[in-house]
Amino acid sequence: MDVHLRDLRYFVAVADELSFTRAAERLHLSQPALSKQIAALETTLRARLLRRDRRQVSLTAAGAALHAAARRLLADWDEAAAVVADTAAAETKVLRVGTLTSLGRALFPAALEHFAKRQPGWRVELRSFRFGDPTAGLSDRASDAAFVSLPTGADDIGYEVLATERRFVALSTGHPLAGRQAVEFSELADEPFAAPLPLFGTPASVRVAAASVNDGLASVIVARTVPMLTVPTSSVAADALTSTALRTCCIRFVLIEAS
Repeated sequence: MDVHLRDLRYFVAVADELSFTRAAERLHLSQPALSKQIAALETTLRARLLRRDRRQVSLTAAGAALHAAARRLLADWDEAAAVVADTAAAETKVLRVGTLTSLGRALFPAALEHFAKRQPGWRVELRSFRFGDPTAGLSDRASDAAFVSLPTGADDIGYEVLATERRFVALSTGHPLAGRQAVEFSELADEPFAAPLPLFGTPASVRVAAASVNDGLASVIVARTVPMLTVPTSSVAADALTSTALRTCCIRFVLIEAS
């Protein structure tokens, strides 16, 4: 009977929150995916761990026993993994730096050059993370430092702002806000969105979203999940939206004012 640490983390999150919705948000998972993982864990252990109905989630006796044991096990494992990582890093002088896809690439050369001058002999290892982990590996100690987009949703992570970006929303020229020089986030709250997939949007998927706006199926294009209503000026989405292939689309960029 093999149970992965990931399964125990999922279970502990549900047991802590006594809510699949809150646990899914905490884990950056969809609720159906989390429910499927918990059901698989119950099948593996041959025990019902949770009582579920429309109103609440509660632990069974078996679930309460596993909750306590799993929390101890995960804490011990996290401590052991951190000790191993710290020891290995000290021996090899490696700094593991997490990055988010397409974020901050212009910052990397200058930051790495500055670090190399301050810490000669160290090797920087860049690790790319998807936007499902907004901390870029810091939360589970897979990274020692990271380039992230704020907010990360983690209160125990310190940060320093290295750069800021202007943000634009892509609107159909027929949209009431298209004639404005700038808008606020609150003005976009009730708008329908065309969201390119995967999360950050390839040029092809952004073109599909742009076509939806052009055809009147949506009002606004989404290119990033945090915050969701914007196109960062440095992103692949912005490049795609301004490409020759889209110049026939009736789309206009409007600046989003900082609140």
